[in-house]
Amino acid sequence: MSNWTACIVLTKDNPLDLESTLLSISKLNFSEKLSVHVIESWSDENAFKKVFNGSLMNFDRTDFEVTSYRIWPSSGIFYSMNEALKIIESSYPNITELLFMNSGDCFAYKDSLSELSQYKQAIQEKMGTLFPAVFGRAKILASPSLSWFMPKEGLKTPTQWLKHFDPNHQAVLFDAAWSFKNHYDIENKYYADRKVMRDALRGNEEHAFADVLVSQFNLLGHTSRVPTWREFRQKANEPDRGFGSKFNEFLKFLIPRRFSKFYPYVMYCRSKLISTFC
Repeated sequence: MSNWTACIVLTKDNPLDLESTLLSISKLNFSEKLSVHVIESWSDENAFKKVFNGSLMNFDRTDFEVTSYRIWPSSGIFYSMNEALKIIESSYPNITELLFMNSGDCFAYKDSLSELSQYKQAIQEKMGTLFPAVFGRAKILASPSLSWFMPKEGLKTPTQWLKHFDPNHQAVLFDAAWSFKNHYDIENKYYADRKVMRDALRGNEEHAFADVLVSQFNLLGHTSRVPTWREFRQKANEPDRGFGSKFNEFLKFLIPRRFSKFYPYVMYCRSKLISTFC
């Protein structure tokens, strides 16, 4: 029985972004079997089908399987991630590893997923234990003139780095069986993926990092924005968000709106400064 890896793509009303992500996946040099699951929450289902069906022409390998599922009305990204896990667990028993991407995310190189998967297999054999997850490096594209790597190139102490940062989920490869038992808590409206990643890496921090550039993505999510009062209150009430993270969100909230466009530079400088000691 062949084992499969699943790449789960979450998309909502962004056709050009979805096209670029699926094109990136179709170009992978991946010797294992790959199952691509597109979870769509588009207001216009026909528009999605046009983009999705057009992208299928790029997948000409028999060991790449591509399918889509509609979740409407949309109930949030973490709800969609949980639904994807339920579908895969019930209908795809051969899937042993999985990775989540948002539409617009791309693999950095054709060999990125293969190298990350090979590292996971090698470190498990070396340590004699199953790793719930391993993670690689992501390139964050804040603007045409501003980008950086997370973690930095030349990282020496992953354990120290993980005390200050979380991996980007676009660069995390999970054990499927572990993920099926550890869904995303939708009460953590913004924090759920961080909680899951921390749980998956706990105890293996020293060995879970693969020195591989896995993915790149545009900085468009909520973590890159100055929160509104409503968003800050939601984050402050998340059950699994620690005091330090809540305090950081409070400091972000205090940034005047007219300066919010400069916040990605704060993220860049913080990453550079703290990573110096890792």
